[in-house]
Amino acid sequence: MKKIWQFFCSLNLTVYLGLALCVLLLIGSFCFMLSGENLAGLNSEVLFPWLIKCGWAGLTYTWWLWLTLIVIALMGINTFVCSIDRLSVLVPKVLRPKLDVTRQYLSGLALSQEMLLSAPVPEIQHLLQKALPFSGFKKFQQKQQADGSLVIFAQKGRWAVFGPYIAHLGFLLVLTGHLIGSIFGYKDFGAPVTHEEKYFIADSSLWIRLLGMNPCVKGDKTSGDCGTINIGENNTFLQKFMFGPNQPLFYRGFAIYQGDWERRLKAVNLTVKHKDGQENLLIRMGERKNLNPQLSLMPYLILPDFAFSPEGRPSSLSEKFDNPALYLLVFQNGAPVKQGWLFLHNYKLQSLYYNDWEIKFSGLSTYTVLYVNIARNPGAYLVLTGGIIFILGSAWFLLGNHRRVWFYLQPQEDKTLLILAGLAGQRRTKLRAQMEHIGERLKRHYR
Repeated sequence: MKKIWQFFCSLNLTVYLGLALCVLLLIGSFCFMLSGENLAGLNSEVLFPWLIKCGWAGLTYTWWLWLTLIVIALMGINTFVCSIDRLSVLVPKVLRPKLDVTRQYLSGLALSQEMLLSAPVPEIQHLLQKALPFSGFKKFQQKQQADGSLVIFAQKGRWAVFGPYIAHLGFLLVLTGHLIGSIFGYKDFGAPVTHEEKYFIADSSLWIRLLGMNPCVKGDKTSGDCGTINIGENNTFLQKFMFGPNQPLFYRGFAIYQGDWERRLKAVNLTVKHKDGQENLLIRMGERKNLNPQLSLMPYLILPDFAFSPEGRPSSLSEKFDNPALYLLVFQNGAPVKQGWLFLHNYKLQSLYYNDWEIKFSGLSTYTVLYVNIARNPGAYLVLTGGIIFILGSAWFLLGNHRRVWFYLQPQEDKTLLILAGLAGQRRTKLRAQMEHIGERLKRHYR
């Protein structure tokens, strides 16, 4: 157990894991380029259920992702073990500072100076007790040594040393939050929402229904199209919302993002004229409609934006109904007797004639489909909390500075030998300047 603990509390392991993570992510970027269609589920599905669904056969393109997750897990364990191991030493050192120091130890520190002052120890001690608080040093402590010398200790910013470990805590919370979301999260990408029926969000009783699409208005400008939806639960309407591109809707832990939208054909409008009168028909595609016992119609094919392909075949330039064309079949006693293209926006080609019948393509019945992406991450708030803690811990460590100073006072006849030494986690130049300032004041006072 001790060897395992020592293995995970190694800083060398941190470096190796960081390098391994960089290499694996680099490999992953190439895997996306080579087999992106196999990895598309990373964006549209919850991570671990998707990996399990890929199974053994998917290891050919997910192996790097499994290794990445293992490396991240090891980094989390490494961070936790290192923090516990270091805190067990750091906490007693901060709360119970080292006062049993020798002259040789203090003289050997990088920030150290020695001087001989013409004043007794109690007088210098009293002056230091008054002067140190003005330099920001607190937690004034002292101890009489066995050889008669006096050690005075003071420090400032002692809690700043815990900044990295607060950041470590934030990092572990972020990892935990992502783990929860990657296992228990929910994603539904490209969900079709219409006005025709309710769309129930899986594993909940919530539903959404589209009311319509309108231009997004910001001040006196319009940008894109925004969707208006109703949200309800079971048979109860709850609230109406408007959202748009880059303006997601957040409701009860669900995030709803607007995607593309389109108009879908519901039916075609045909105006049938005969010597006996006129009739307006609404017929679905592929449905056969009887005009009389012998004659019937069937809309066979519609092209939303009619054009001829380079080979001269009828095709559609887009899915928008900019130039709709209908291919209509006319049946007599069950057998096709007439067919042809009818064009909605070309009055010369709007009609098809058979005997004394005129069949006119007079309109379209369409409905709007809005594609939305629905996601829920139960670990999102933990990730947010961890991120804030990480930033605060890092800032505390970078902006704060733990500084410690020792004053070793040893009486020598009518004078006092003073050794002034200090340690700083960072910004040692500033501590050196403070120590030199204190030393100069003492020299001027006790020449």
